[in-house]
Amino acid sequence: MGGRGRHVSAGKRLETVRLVDKARRDGARLSEACRVAGITDRTYRRWKRDGMEDARKNRVFAPANKLDAEAREMVLEMVNSEMYGSLPVSQIVPLMADEGIYLASESTIYRIMRENGQTGHRLASRARTERPKPRPLKATAPNQVWVWDITYLRSAVHGVYWYLYMITDLYSRFVVGWRVFDKESGRNAAELFEDTLAKRGVGPAGLKAVHSDNGAPMKSHEMVALLDAMEIPPSFSRARVSNDNPHAEAQFRVAKYIAHHPTQRSETIEDAEEWSEKAVSWMNHGRLHSRMRFLTPASIYYGRETEILQKREAVYREARQKHPARWAGNTRNWNPVTEVCLNPSDAGNGPDKAKENNQLFRPEKDTLFETHGVKHSADSQNPRFKNA
Repeated sequence: MGGRGRHVSAGKRLETVRLVDKARRDGARLSEACRVAGITDRTYRRWKRDGMEDARKNRVFAPANKLDAEAREMVLEMVNSEMYGSLPVSQIVPLMADEGIYLASESTIYRIMRENGQTGHRLASRARTERPKPRPLKATAPNQVWVWDITYLRSAVHGVYWYLYMITDLYSRFVVGWRVFDKESGRNAAELFEDTLAKRGVGPAGLKAVHSDNGAPMKSHEMVALLDAMEIPPSFSRARVSNDNPHAEAQFRVAKYIAHHPTQRSETIEDAEEWSEKAVSWMNHGRLHSRMRFLTPASIYYGRETEILQKREAVYREARQKHPARWAGNTRNWNPVTEVCLNPSDAGNGPDKAKENNQLFRPEKDTLFETHGVKHSADSQNPRFKNA
């Protein structure tokens, strides 16, 4: 019935008493019938004697040492005075003690201020503005969402850098465009994007979005004009929040920590370009991406992931048929990843969603590939990139 002290409605009390009475008429002992019903025999007798309504009065008890209205007004007047108006309560209390004044404890002052809506920003300066999270972007195929950023490459002169501009396809992690410049500028960024859009065959309104941080080149007039002319909506991270553009940041982390990263500074911009070309080639064609079923970005970008994953699935099925005793569960999940989200909403990014996207094993299915209701056969074609 909910335990000691819990409120039980009159209707539930009446039904419980009826059940206990019926059990007693059928020959059951009172204590045993009450135990099954979830009450004690004393409770049963009290309900029968006093009726089914709760006799407890819903009183609100006020503490005896509660401050009266005059004392509470003095507290508000003190914390809003010119001397203490811009200070937190944790500093007001000791400063008042230095003046020989005690009105209330720190927690009581906080409670009074909270009841009067005064626990927010107290300084004369402008309050901090909460920036909303960027809108979620979802890619279900290559060339739908691009992310890009700029990183420094060390030159032979301390304090002077080369700048690597890199554009990455969100769905496949394929670097679709890159270039090294000697400075950061919107003109350089627009030039790279114009060439990359033409090279990848992306026409007007061909991309859902291009995401970047809030740097000056990203928000330059040249970039804004280019994206507007191509009917591509821009998307920007919050200021100083690198997690809003994690895929672009991760690309630079991978590039600068691979084995062939130069230990010496680049003497010329041509040296920086030579290293960048090797790094991008390895990232596109040599790196097995753990979040993409250990496929290379190029195999996903050019639509070869289904064929590769089907071969892996066939190897596992054959191995299981030869040695079934070695398999306690199902074979490894070789289903292709069907969508990639950038800055997903909290509702679609919980533990269940993460488990669904990263599971290593899956239940048995009759079809070799079946993801989100779409079945893939061995002879399925991928027409997404006939012109790539």
